[in-house]
Amino acid sequence: MFLCKHVITGIRNIRILKIFYSLYAIEILLLVAIYALYGQNRALQTNSIDPPEIADISKEKSFKHNVPFGQNFKYPLEIDMLQLSRDIHSNNTRENVKIINPHPFSYTMLPKRKCNLKVRGNWTIIIIVKSDIRNEERRQVIRNTWGNTSNISDVSVVFMLGVEDMPLSAEETKYEDIIQENFIDDYRNNTLKTIMGFNWAVKHCKTANYLFFVDDDYFVNVASLMTLPNRCKNNHNVYLGSITSNAIPYRDKDSKWYISWEDYPYDKWPPYIMGGAYLVSMKTARQFQIIFPYVKPIHMDDVFLGIVSHKLNIRPIGVPSFYSGRKKGHKITGSIVASHGYENSVDVYRAWKQLPKKYGFENFINVTKIVKPHDIKWKNELKGKFKREVPYQTAKSKA
Repeated sequence: MFLCKHVITGIRNIRILKIFYSLYAIEILLLVAIYALYGQNRALQTNSIDPPEIADISKEKSFKHNVPFGQNFKYPLEIDMLQLSRDIHSNNTRENVKIINPHPFSYTMLPKRKCNLKVRGNWTIIIIVKSDIRNEERRQVIRNTWGNTSNISDVSVVFMLGVEDMPLSAEETKYEDIIQENFIDDYRNNTLKTIMGFNWAVKHCKTANYLFFVDDDYFVNVASLMTLPNRCKNNHNVYLGSITSNAIPYRDKDSKWYISWEDYPYDKWPPYIMGGAYLVSMKTARQFQIIFPYVKPIHMDDVFLGIVSHKLNIRPIGVPSFYSGRKKGHKITGSIVASHGYENSVDVYRAWKQLPKKYGFENFINVTKIVKPHDIKWKNELKGKFKREVPYQTAKSKA
């Protein structure tokens, strides 16, 4: 009797185990089916023509368009750009090389006497300000403050603009410091504007040693800028500023920095110098200018220059003297070359006023009078901000 009970109990346990394992097997089959459907769905997404959302990219790093940036980087034209620049510079024709980035624009305005530089120290610099045509007030503030180089023989300042339905003749006639071509002045044409600046400087300013490109919302410490080439071991091949490495392209179509997978399939940009402020030697500028027509354009000018420098094997140099984002209460010091965030005239004058007092700027620049903007709005903003009628007046230079 006792034995029968154990046999019956064993049979029941076996049945329970069979049921348990059957349920387990069913669960496994369901999971396999789910994964199979998921894999098929991902395969369909991978074969889709439309680029994925940014969230999908972060989850699916193996997306087939997301080509890793590295030694196998290829970008049109795929030729030896360094050799091409040497050949063209030596007047060796390369008729078999196709131009893929033409610049079919004409000058509507050219600056006068801005390339007549005289070496006072070790080198000469042309400061080329990238300005929106609508920002006349900013240009005026720059002319009245850090851009007033009328008494400095080795530095010159010009502004580069596109065109718009607004008059500029009075400004150009008075200051004769504007480079302009007949393309629309728009953010997406910044690369055209940059190419224009390089073309003008390389052709007309052959005696300049360096070109300094800067946006019109930056404050520039010209005295510090003039010492910048001293910090380079090789001051002939110079492309320096605030460096950006491992930057990820924007795939959001609503972003002004959007780039499609078809136009750029790599997961990162080459290292580049942020476009707000950067220094290039004239030797580097010539190389850039020569190969611009043979590099596929991108509307982001700083990224475009990064690609150009990569194809020329010119390494961008990062220096800590460039500030792309200005914090509240930030002050210009003697070591800073350029600082971003000076859209407001009051901030520019405040920085300009403090600089000579602390860092001996008066020993470098000879400015006997700086006139405020005539716009009544700026006058009201400036009223009561300064103890002097005009910003700080420097002593006459002994040079």
